[in-house]
Amino acid sequence: MMRIVKKIFIRFYPMIREQPIWSYSSLDAAPTTLLENRVIGIGLCLDRANGQCLWQKSFSGANTIIGESNGVIVATELITYTATFFSGCYGFDLETGKLLWTSHGNGLWGVLCRIGDFIPCFVNDMSDRPICLEDGRVIMESGRILDVRTGKQVERIPRKKAATFYRQLESPLRELLEKRKLLLDDGTWLTHVLPEIGQQIQDIPTPRSFAWNDFFKHGFDLYRLTESGDRIWSFQPEKIGCHQIHGYKLDLPYHVYLLFSEEKTTLYDSETQEFRHNLSRIHFVTISIETGKIIQNFLIEETALAGGSIQSVDAYGVLVSSNETHLWDKNRLPNVFRYFEKINPTA
Repeated sequence: MMRIVKKIFIRFYPMIREQPIWSYSSLDAAPTTLLENRVIGIGLCLDRANGQCLWQKSFSGANTIIGESNGVIVATELITYTATFFSGCYGFDLETGKLLWTSHGNGLWGVLCRIGDFIPCFVNDMSDRPICLEDGRVIMESGRILDVRTGKQVERIPRKKAATFYRQLESPLRELLEKRKLLLDDGTWLTHVLPEIGQQIQDIPTPRSFAWNDFFKHGFDLYRLTESGDRIWSFQPEKIGCHQIHGYKLDLPYHVYLLFSEEKTTLYDSETQEFRHNLSRIHFVTISIETGKIIQNFLIEETALAGGSIQSVDAYGVLVSSNETHLWDKNRLPNVFRYFEKINPTA
């Protein structure tokens, strides 16, 4: 009977095969995205079917992918310098990695901003930046609209109207992270905090800090609540013997995917008053949004690791990265990307 129930569950709720289809080692630790036939990162493109590297390049400036359209990867530069902001717009050929165009602004200003890409330690927070891609066009923060294939301006809209396109960047995960609460299609809520007595879920205040470390310094709690605030289920990683979260993604409407380590990978030594690194085995955990139950829990690698991240999720698979040494270590080992396939729900 249990075997029949499991088959029915797998048929409608695709699981993850616990052995990766392929793995790939690279010093590139930048965020990586799943496309239909490719896996792309800044300076890296793999064949999704087998993990074969199609090209690998080093770019000046661009380090964050906005999206892909008509065979062109659109990217910008994420800069952290007393503040965090994005700068510049770059178009790369998906098949070759060749830089096709740059567009940091119109006329002489755009030329000067581009020259700034090659000046060491130069920071320019005045360059135009892409917001999103729509119908083969790149919507820029200034209101310029570019043809994704050429980078040429084809239209201009008011800056205020361009700002409305930021809504397209909003995702359920981002909303849950930033607001600590997410309204699901059935009227229930996913939250990281519980409302106070007499408080409506909608009135849970948005925290002042979105920093990952600040978010989870008191642990990781996840709840599903009714519209009136009654608890349907709750989840705490301590229940499965894990103590540090390294990343999570939503796979609505069925699953939450998480990476947990059995031990903390950064420990504070009170005697030396310094932090030290600690390797730990990392688990890939799948939680059912319907029940809050763990339906999968497996190690992404038998050996201990320094950390990991769920890079990208789509209808067919999950891309996970992990590293054997911390990113700020001098003797850094390659980042390992692993692609896990979803079991065919109709099989």
